[in-house]
Amino acid sequence: DVGLVTEKDVHNYITDNQAEFEQSRSSDRADNLSGGEGNDILFGQGGSDTLDGGIGDDILIGGLGNDILTGGDGADIFKWVDVANETDTVKDFNANEDSLDFSDLF
Repeated sequence: DVGLVTEKDVHNYITDNQAEFEQSRSSDRADNLSGGEGNDILFGQGGSDTLDGGIGDDILIGGLGNDILTGGDGADIFKWVDVANETDTVKDFNANEDSLDFSDLF
């Protein structure tokens, strides 16, 4: 169940399987991260980032900053891992297939 995946699970999986991923290291600045045709995990970290999952069932994590999250085609998960004064904006939420994940906030 994807809803049971924690930030630590994602981190550990990526760390253990780095060779399988294209890597784009985000920073505390405003970054533009785009996924490809597969199922991507995009993590904006700090700064006001723009994340676009593209085609596929993606996980988008804005991190800190005023982020813009676009899932694109597929059943996407928009995940929040921290509560701060910043505001993330989801541009294309589809209630029939996408989900919002606030589980790390509680």
